Amino acid sequence: MAAFLELLKLRADFSSVKSIDDILLSLEMSPIKAHVICRSCCANLETDVCSIDCTDTVEDTFITASINSQPQHILRGESLFVPSDLKFRQGDRIWDTTDGSAYRSTHRRSRERLGLVSDTDKLLTMVINTDGLEINESGGKSAWPVFGMISGIHPDRRAMNDKILYLALWEEEGKPPIVEIMSEINEQIEEINETGLRVRTAGCDSIIFLHVPALIADMPAKAMLRNAINFNGAFGCSLCTIQGASVPSGNGHCPCTRSPVSGYPVFGQKGIPLVHPLRHLDYSNCFLLDEMHCFLIGTVKKVVTMWTENSAEPYFLNKDIVEEVERRLMAFRPSKSFTRLPRKLKTAKYKANEFRSFINHYSVFCLNGLLPARYLDHWRVLVAAYKTLSTDSIHPAELAVADDQLSQFCEGAAVLYGANVCGINLHSMRHAAEMVDLWDPLWAYSLFPFESKNGDISRHCFAKNSVLKSVMMQLLGSQVLRQKEKLIVLPSEVRLLKLFRGKRNLCLKCY
Repeated sequence: MAAFLELLKLRADFSSVKSIDDILLSLEMSPIKAHVICRSCCANLETDVCSIDCTDTVEDTFITASINSQPQHILRGESLFVPSDLKFRQGDRIWDTTDGSAYRSTHRRSRERLGLVSDTDKLLTMVINTDGLEINESGGKSAWPVFGMISGIHPDRRAMNDKILYLALWEEEGKPPIVEIMSEINEQIEEINETGLRVRTAGCDSIIFLHVPALIADMPAKAMLRNAINFNGAFGCSLCTIQGASVPSGNGHCPCTRSPVSGYPVFGQKGIPLVHPLRHLDYSNCFLLDEMHCFLIGTVKKVVTMWTENSAEPYFLNKDIVEEVERRLMAFRPSKSFTRLPRKLKTAKYKANEFRSFINHYSVFCLNGLLPARYLDHWRVLVAAYKTLSTDSIHPAELAVADDQLSQFCEGAAVLYGANVCGINLHSMRHAAEMVDLWDPLWAYSLFPFESKNGDISRHCFAKNSVLKSVMMQLLGSQVLRQKEKLIVLPSEVRLLKLFRGKRNLCLKCY
């Protein structure tokens, strides 16, 4: 529909338009390239042949989009924020990504490595994300998009839909060729950094350079990127060397035995991380903590589900109590800034941002006098810590208090709810304060904008035999059109745009 509005804006000749691809090709889209490799030996079949040792040549294809041209659209008119010694932790508080100690150190090393001495040369930080999406249950295929987010954009704007970079897309059965995909991305970044990229920012032209100091993904994808054992195995945490233990849950668990093959993982690491083509990563802290899966649909969802399902436990909330909780919950009248209104506690269908609203605003009031006192006091500790780590600015003293509160919550969870609640999400919370000090508040590197992009991918990859090139063209075309929609200023066209987007209280009589 955005393409239709673009035609209206440009007064194009409809008779010359044969398909949506004709419209997309006419836009200033980023070039895309298909890469064909052998899945068995990872040889580049475009320029080479499989090695002698490869006995089964199976073609595998992935698409990359040009990083060189996307910043032209994304950064146009934006005010760029880069680290400055004069602006580091103003008021002795942590404000944004540029206040993280790891962010600062990697940024300084990258500037020295690239030989950047002029203030006009802006080094921007890009955080990379990837995740697997199930395309269709019968076909067994999955899509793995790779996105990038530039931290130098204003916090209120960097996570907007049209500010996320499309880097690569792979669709097939099994796991993607991460090493080859990251190699192509790194090659493009190094090409940009040879001379810099001129972009039109707010009020002036800027020469930008890029570096990738960190990645963010959910637990299964993070284990794949690290080339480590899965998160529920021994040494499954990427931030420490605690082995962990296997405990029964539900009806039991599968016995774990060592593989007879030699070459055991060391502290959970099976080999060189698959993201090694992205050079200059610090593997001790480059995999960021994901608040969505760690806190919201991890620990919060787990605890709320236990309250409503474990009828034999002292913390169980029976039907009458749940109805009272829901009555209090539905009595809230949140402001327009809330993306979702309160609804009844069907935790299996709650979205992550609903759990975020529940822990931040609703839960303590709704549970007061209904949840047993020691469980409510224990829950309040988590609420206080999460609010601190998610606030706009954090003082180091507040960070230390939040760290103690998370330790208190995790230790109390084993006593109140049993050892089976102490999974990887609860353990990862112990590292949350440390990661905030290294990379800044939880909201600064959330998975929320990337999950929104995953929804766009799912809507395009609906067929059994999706064409990667066509899908990537539509995604990039949508990105450009979102930028061009800002040129629509006539009230009638603005109302038409809102109507097509499903805005309420609009009808054709408005025109």
